[in-house]
Amino acid sequence: MKIVCLLNSRPSFERIKNAIHETNVEWQLETSIKILRSTLATDYFELAIVDQSIEDFENFIELLELKQVKMLIFRGVYDDIIQDAKRKICEILKDEEEEERRYLKDRKESEDSQEPFKVMVKEVVKTERIEVPVYHNIANRVISVINLSERAGSSFVATNLARVLSKREKKVTLFESPIGTIDYYYTMGFYDDEKSFYSYRRSMKEKGRIDHDYLPQMNGIHLGVNEPEFKSEEWEDKDTLRLIASQSGLTIFDIGWNYKSPVIKEIINVSNIILFVIDPVTIQIVRNENRLIEFDHLKEQGVDVRYVFNRWDESIKQELFEEAFGLSPSLIIPFIEPNFIYNMYYRPKFKFLIDEPNVGSKLEDCFNSIAQELVPGENIQQKKKKKIFAFKR
Repeated sequence: MKIVCLLNSRPSFERIKNAIHETNVEWQLETSIKILRSTLATDYFELAIVDQSIEDFENFIELLELKQVKMLIFRGVYDDIIQDAKRKICEILKDEEEEERRYLKDRKESEDSQEPFKVMVKEVVKTERIEVPVYHNIANRVISVINLSERAGSSFVATNLARVLSKREKKVTLFESPIGTIDYYYTMGFYDDEKSFYSYRRSMKEKGRIDHDYLPQMNGIHLGVNEPEFKSEEWEDKDTLRLIASQSGLTIFDIGWNYKSPVIKEIINVSNIILFVIDPVTIQIVRNENRLIEFDHLKEQGVDVRYVFNRWDESIKQELFEEAFGLSPSLIIPFIEPNFIYNMYYRPKFKFLIDEPNVGSKLEDCFNSIAQELVPGENIQQKKKKKIFAFKR
């Protein structure tokens, strides 16, 4: 369990840490909103303990809410916060222990059974591709990007893949998951009153379609961005079907963590490719093994599921890692320093990391294989020739 303390001084941090004295907790002190943004771009915390008197308090709260971190806020009375923190930590650790017990129980039952994962196989059958007339004339390719663990990096993969394809002059539309998340709205600056915003979800509900030309564009990418005012529970299965049918070209859905909802499974059902993003942290893989098994079964059923190793550290022995977890990656994205991630998401004007001079070429090389598949080499060569010809003139 990881806890971040947002306090005014290290003595205050040590006082809380020593008073709670929980061996299963990893503690971290932060006093700067800038550093915390950078940290949360590549890491996560189960709990934040926040002193209300800290500078930039409101900005801290807004960031933690955006990243869905649980919070305990206090006003300088340490005895109260220590007791509250102890209770909250016990609850979280108890939930983790219960989750681990369920995992071990399920694993034992599956090993003892002569027909392992029987229930999961039935679930896969239930989610077979639905033959609905509205699908028949779909002239686009759909890519879904899904996380194995929370914050494994689906948004990072989806946004930069879209940018790689747009650089190859491919028509690309990038959608956030229609339910749950509103990350792009903030990270790409659509909260700014000076920016025009088109709600594709509201248009779909009111008109039954979206006006593709009205979707905001960034670096040649059309963006389907979720806004805070729209309630996710308003979105229905039929809206997903209409949304998919209305697209042409190549569409990328940043599904993220939540794929269990029926409205999201409709997207998965028609996806040509599923990129399953894995953060190579052992505890995250073990905790989410049931999700991994589910997508393994989808792969066995013929669905094009591809594993993406994100934040890959060169110190990890790839052969041993793949053997231990039975995974073979289609894409490996190297670990990138947090300051570059921070600059991507939190600068005044959003910039795709692919376009950063220091890391862009290295990152683009990672996506070349799938980009080459989606944009045939002959097309690229023809476009390059046209550009050269125009230059000579």
